[in-house]
Amino acid sequence: MRKYYRDRETGQGRFLLDETLSLVPRQRLSPWTTELAVAAAAEMPYHRAADEVWMAAKSCRERRKLAIKVSVGYEGKTTIGLHRRSLLERRVVTDVADARVFWEQAVAQFGRYLDLSAVEDCYVGGDGAPWVKLGCEYFPRATYRLAPYHLRQALLEGLGHDEAAYKAVCAALAAEEWAEAEKALVAAEQL
Repeated sequence: MRKYYRDRETGQGRFLLDETLSLVPRQRLSPWTTELAVAAAAEMPYHRAADEVWMAAKSCRERRKLAIKVSVGYEGKTTIGLHRRSLLERRVVTDVADARVFWEQAVAQFGRYLDLSAVEDCYVGGDGAPWVKLGCEYFPRATYRLAPYHLRQALLEGLGHDEAAYKAVCAALAAEEWAEAEKALVAAEQL
């Protein structure tokens, strides 16, 4: 619960802590916290970033965790060195809002810089969480992809016992040979 102060002379109310943290009305995270959350999510798997920047909120009836939602949009990638690439026209949107509100904000932010109707390939990637997959409803021609880290984790969990199948699926995915990946998965399932 934040303290609300009222000026005795003018009667105007203020949240002094919000002003100190540079929060605008209904903003839940300070610019510094948002920057920290974005940096953490960009440098490590999302679940670890959430643990590092864990935040709690008090609602009227219960205490609950806030999920920090992060979306990174970019136009493409460019090579900047051996095994290193950089994102072109990178934009970041982050918030703790409801999933639908978050995606509406992301579309509005990205739409300020990109002609979304002209985008030919759009991928929404994440850890498999339902709120991330919802993003496909908000972007034209969007396809959901499990983020590489989470895809590797899922493959290891499902195929860790079968090294040959794991390697075959990974090779097919790296080459974007979807039929071969499915063939290797079906073969592994039948063992």
